[in-house]
Amino acid sequence: DREEAQEHISMLLFIALVCGFGMLFVMKLFGNQILS
Repeated sequence: DREEAQEHISMLLFIALVCGFGMLFVMKLFGNQILS
């Protein structure tokens, strides 16, 4: 049970990281479009 929970938490963390990087990437793209 504990191992399963740990796996679930690591998955959530990984997803959060990916989402964060995606948001940064999108913000950079839109920021460049808005500035130019």
